[in-house]
Amino acid sequence: MLVKKIGEYLTVNDVARLLYVNPKTVYRWCSAGKLPHIKIGCSLRFKQSDLLALLEKKDSVTTRK
Repeated sequence: MLVKKIGEYLTVNDVARLLYVNPKTVYRWCSAGKLPHIKIGCSLRFKQSDLLALLEKKDSVTTRK
């Protein structure tokens, strides 16, 4: 069960690949408060469900226009 929970979290490089951006962009978005994340030591981790919710929210804003 613990392994499943850990598998839900993504690294900066994972997020960058998923969003088709440079990892530096992911760091900038985190610094600006645009991406929900947790910090473990010196590294950042992102919960998959948080990213999906953020993308769905952005998609609904875009399609309303």
